[in-house]
Amino acid sequence: LLSLEEDQMDDEAFLRLCRETKRWRDLVDRLLALGRVEEAGATAREVGDYELLRLADIFVSHDHADLAEELIRERAPTSRDSRLTVWLKEQARARGDLAEALALAEKLFWQRPAVPGYQELRDLSRPLEWWQELRATILTRLTDEGQYHLLTDIHLEEGDVDRALGTIEQVRASARGWGGGPLSIRVAQAAEESRPEAAICIYVERAERLIAARGRGNYAEAAKYLRRVRDLYHRLGEPETWQTLIADLREQNRRLRALKDELNKAGLRG
Repeated sequence: LLSLEEDQMDDEAFLRLCRETKRWRDLVDRLLALGRVEEAGATAREVGDYELLRLADIFVSHDHADLAEELIRERAPTSRDSRLTVWLKEQARARGDLAEALALAEKLFWQRPAVPGYQELRDLSRPLEWWQELRATILTRLTDEGQYHLLTDIHLEEGDVDRALGTIEQVRASARGWGGGPLSIRVAQAAEESRPEAAICIYVERAERLIAARGRGNYAEAAKYLRRVRDLYHRLGEPETWQTLIADLREQNRRLRALKDELNKAGLRG
């Protein structure tokens, strides 16, 4: 209805209707088109965080990026919406201010540490030649905070298998019975080439935990990991070690018919 009547209204009637219906984007867009910048800014200061983000792009489209940034900066310290900081970071990146973008990216990273945020910090800091120092600081703090799961993810992303094996031990120690789950398997997969013995240990432990949990689905998954163990022992030239392992495992669980069935299906005969 507003679109149909827009051309027939004068500016004041249009602005009044926008206020009455809380169509803030239309209101600010018209105010800026009329050159009433202060009034547009005052309106933006009254809306919620989400609406402010939408209005910021309108300010930018009217060549008032500085005012948009001022409005977001005013709001960000008292807001729980991290998208405000994300918006400021992207604006800093767009104008080539890598130091500012990096500072904001680091703030966002510590609010919710994750590998993508770590990667962004690396990308932003390398041109400034700050990465090595920042990386050391991040890894130290994550270690102090006991964030071994994330540390393992980071080491895998960086291709540092030895460090990943070290931190996954901390994860497995606190995993309450599941040995690190999928993350430990990712570490084992990464370790197969350079550290096959370590990979074998992880696969065997995972298989044993699955067998202890019972259930055909768990047995089938255990058999999948045991096949990796078999292949690794053959690659190491130790088929006898494999034969001893699978024979012992079968003997220890000789009453589990479903397990024997799954092992047979996987070609894992003693």
